Amino acid sequence: MIATLCVALCVAAPVSEKKPVLALTVALDKKTYKPGDDVKLTFELKNVSREEVWIGEGWLAPETNEIGPGRHFELSVRDEDETRFRYWGPVATEGHTSGVRKVFLLKPGEVLKGGFSVSAGSFATIKTDRRHKLGVDSANYTLKLIYQVNPKSHGVYQPPKNFDPDKLWQGTIESNEVELSFK
Repeated sequence: MIATLCVALCVAAPVSEKKPVLALTVALDKKTYKPGDDVKLTFELKNVSREEVWIGEGWLAPETNEIGPGRHFELSVRDEDETRFRYWGPVATEGHTSGVRKVFLLKPGEVLKGGFSVSAGSFATIKTDRRHKLGVDSANYTLKLIYQVNPKSHGVYQPPKNFDPDKLWQGTIESNEVELSFK
């Protein structure tokens, strides 16, 4: 009786793991920088599933990627003291195009590539909302990119005729972390 009870209680049912649909990776163009250097970050958003998936991006995509709070891409930044920063990229749409999403079809294995100049954007501490000078106010940072699609906050603008809203990827994923150092 006890053995039967233990088997019933101690053996967990198999848990199915949902495989990721997208993978997001980032890289910096150099290992170390001098204050005032142009810091370039590139990214790849890859469809790692066996199905086609639609992804969303801002009005200026794919030529230019908008990075910032509430955008499809946000840059998570913290320094060696664990101070966290908001980052606003150098390009942002305004007015009627703000919050507008274009959609792009990614077939299995296809990649959306992009990038931006981290040093061309602006930084402020999250806690105190104080301006921060990259490479001057701190020397070491950890960066990761966050990709997010929320249909409630970003409407699809003039989708292609073959657009399938049921295949629109939704959610949030984070990239690998990269270390940014100034000497």
